[in-house]
Amino acid sequence: MVDLFCDAAHDVLADLDAVAELKALIEAEPGLRRSLSERELDSALEAVADFTDLRCPSRAGHSRGVADLAATAAGLCGLPDWEIVTLRRAALVHDVGMHGVAASILGKPGPLSGAEAERMRLHSY
Repeated sequence: MVDLFCDAAHDVLADLDAVAELKALIEAEPGLRRSLSERELDSALEAVADFTDLRCPSRAGHSRGVADLAATAAGLCGLPDWEIVTLRRAALVHDVGMHGVAASILGKPGPLSGAEAERMRLHSY
């Protein structure tokens, strides 16, 4: 994989200037510069979590459940409130990589092939 990447690195990394263009776009659009309040951020992350869970019916409520479990465990461990909030937020989006997995894999009724299982394993990256 590394050799393949190195052979194509110039092409893959050629659009790094797009990052600067994106920053210029954000600076030019006032609505994109507005910071979210704490509550708005929580609501936005909950929406992302719910949308992610919609990809597969059997996962309904999964991300919120993970977030609640993580926050409860953090509280029982005595973590400060700000760390519990941060952990809960991270847990809400822990599966956002599922959007990169084909619906045919997510909804497959039987066992996954080796390649499909690897795709599922890599979703967290």
